[in-house]
Amino acid sequence: MTMSQADRPARSSRRRFTAAFKAAVVQEYDAADGPGARGAILRREGLYDSHVQKWRKAVEEGRLRDTPVAGLTPSRDRSRQAQLEAENVRLQAELDMTKSMLEVMGKAHALLETVSKSAPGKQQ
Repeated sequence: MTMSQADRPARSSRRRFTAAFKAAVVQEYDAADGPGARGAILRREGLYDSHVQKWRKAVEEGRLRDTPVAGLTPSRDRSRQAQLEAENVRLQAELDMTKSMLEVMGKAHALLETVSKSAPGKQQ
C-alpha cells in the first residue's frame, strides 16, 4: 500500500545552531557534574557528545562563529566558483574559435572578390 502525499510526514530541515548557543552548551556541559548530568543536557537539547566535542574544539581554537543562515556555504561557494571558472574557460575557447573562423571567412571572402574581379569573362 502506498501513502498519499497528504499522509506523508513533512520532511524536517537540518538544524542550525548559533555560536552563542554552541558556546552556552559547551560551558554548561563542562560545568555539569554528578551522575547523568551531561547525558541529561544532551537529551534535553537533542544533541550527541560528538557535537559538544567539535564545538569545544572550535571554541578552544577560536573558530566558533555564526554561520550564515541564508546563502551559500563556503564549500558550495568553492564548487560554484570552480564550475564558473570551467565554464569561463570553455566559453573563452569557443570565442577564440569563433574569432578564428570569422578571420578565415573574411580572408576567403576577400579572395573570392579578387578572383571574381579578375575573371576573364567578366564584363564591367
